[in-house]
Amino acid sequence: MNAFSAPVSANTPPTSSTASTYNQVLEQYAQANYLAALELARTALEQEPHDVTLLNAAATCARVGGLPDQAEYYWRLAVAHGYSEGYFNLGVLYGELGRYAEAETSYRQALIANPQSYVACNNWAVLLQGLQRYEEAESLLRDALNVNPNYVDANYNLGVLLFGLGRYEEAGAYYRQVLSINSAHPGALNNRDALFQVWLRQKIEENGGSDLDLEASRALAFFGAQRGMLPPGELVRVAEWLEKENQIEQATALYRLWLDNTPMLADTAVYFNIGIALTRMSDVLGAEQVYRSILSCDVEFIPAYVNLALSLQRQARVDEALALWRQLFGLDESILLAGKDYYLIALKNFALFLQVYYRPLEAEQVFKKSLALEPNQPDIVLELSRLQRWMDIGFHAVPRSEHGDSDMLADDKMVTFCLAHTAPFIEFPPHVKLMRLGRFQMEGGINLRDLAPEWEPFHPCLASTAGVFAIKNYLLAHPQYERVTVCSYRKFVSGQKIGGPIPLMPFQYLLSTVELSKYDPREIWGCHDRPLLVSRPNILPHYNIDSNLQLYFQQHHLEDLLRFLAEAVSSHVFTAKDAYDLLNQKLLVSGGGELGIYPAAFFVDVASKMERMVTAYLAKYKVERDGEQMRALSFCCERVGSYLVLNYLRETYPDGVPSDVFGYLTIATPQGDDVILR
Repeated sequence: MNAFSAPVSANTPPTSSTASTYNQVLEQYAQANYLAALELARTALEQEPHDVTLLNAAATCARVGGLPDQAEYYWRLAVAHGYSEGYFNLGVLYGELGRYAEAETSYRQALIANPQSYVACNNWAVLLQGLQRYEEAESLLRDALNVNPNYVDANYNLGVLLFGLGRYEEAGAYYRQVLSINSAHPGALNNRDALFQVWLRQKIEENGGSDLDLEASRALAFFGAQRGMLPPGELVRVAEWLEKENQIEQATALYRLWLDNTPMLADTAVYFNIGIALTRMSDVLGAEQVYRSILSCDVEFIPAYVNLALSLQRQARVDEALALWRQLFGLDESILLAGKDYYLIALKNFALFLQVYYRPLEAEQVFKKSLALEPNQPDIVLELSRLQRWMDIGFHAVPRSEHGDSDMLADDKMVTFCLAHTAPFIEFPPHVKLMRLGRFQMEGGINLRDLAPEWEPFHPCLASTAGVFAIKNYLLAHPQYERVTVCSYRKFVSGQKIGGPIPLMPFQYLLSTVELSKYDPREIWGCHDRPLLVSRPNILPHYNIDSNLQLYFQQHHLEDLLRFLAEAVSSHVFTAKDAYDLLNQKLLVSGGGELGIYPAAFFVDVASKMERMVTAYLAKYKVERDGEQMRALSFCCERVGSYLVLNYLRETYPDGVPSDVFGYLTIATPQGDDVILR
């Protein structure tokens, strides 16, 4: 259906003597009392028979009141008394009455009176299109758009005309223009979909009548997206198909192309789902663009705030994330409460953010506010109790023998931990704190059972990783520390080569505790002035190992890692692309995310991700392995830690990682025996 403009009102005010009556006419008209309004206008015209405003009002009331002869009479009188807009109104009336020749004459006279009347051009064109005089109609519509390029009706009508003539790409351009002005225009939306169906039928015919395969569907989707004419449903269908077939770059490119060429639609849910998809495929910048577009149109859409803030956090853009959270919670409380479920989700994520980035007191208040709104939130109760326990630990002194004494290697901005389930093989400097695990825990010590008691039952399958979770909690309770160093009772990352290399692992060194005692602690621990120190990555192809997937298959039970990553993706800690990249990665940082020197915020973030992954895994599976394979979850976390460390290095040092970031994983043994690599 074409868009057609109704008669216009007179711009000339009524005479002073009839102004009161004219206002009564408007009141009756507004109440749909058209004939009563007509009688009032007639009465006033007896006093002022040449008042064009009253004449136009009487004609308008007569037209909508079903009296076309009287409407014609009054508009002819108005025109006779100099009301040139009356020609346009007569054109509308004659068109409705099927008196097309008279309608044409009236529109022509309207354009003579006002050559800039794009509305008259549009209406006349619609009339001509109905008479199948397409070339003249197209010319008039283009005249209208020359005067006003953003005139929606003319853009839409020209699209309809060109579509009917089979000029589909041209039609699509005008529908796109309509949607860029009015994203909810029903006709343009419907015709966009109809246009895509035409292209689809053409492709199916070219394909011999068979349904399109992925490649043909992809090509058509890109064709439509380039022209801003790809319906959202088809966009998602093809993109998800591409993603399923692991064509992640193509899926991402399709979403990006659609976003760049499609006018912003009124349906924000479409964009929100695209943002989720882009995040799932690790296109965080594309997701950010989507969420910001949503908020530019709807500043009250809480889910967009949440996902954008989380996206910024993943990029370590902490200040921006904090500002966005503040913006969200600065909205009027009534707006937030209107979407209570989303509000609660936002409060939870904000509290977790504050907790990770060392604002425990504020995090506590946010958790409490969430519970005040909805007391029945067991997960929030648990998070709050954990936070308060961490805060309590942070304010209680630990005996000096466990805290360690200051010495020439200590740093009040850095804390050093040794993960130990037994007495360490290494004589550490006194500032090193023991994170006690298993039977090595003791009263007054820094213990797993105190800092992370929920993980103590899982120590056998988590091994030292349980201690990493406890260190994370300690750091949350001690925000003064900016860096953290972690070693184990027999392993540490040294800035220099100490001992002899392990066969097949040239960046790992082995030495006896006797040999280790010969070194000055300054030589071993003097690298603590570095902001970051990790073990040198093992380049797997050098050992005839193709990838992490193959290495894990050779050393452990592969199904454990696959299940672990599947649950990580399901719980939205990892994207599917993260899991794919991890399995196919050709580098492995031994002890990644656990052993070495790290910025405290990064260490907390990595440990938190690991903890969430382990939680998701244990909610579905039990670890039923014997011997060293009992530590399956620790092996999985090492792969995750390595992946996250390598990503962090790429992002932090885009021009190349400084050589002093890499150290040597050193393993001490009482007799200097070989060790089993894991």
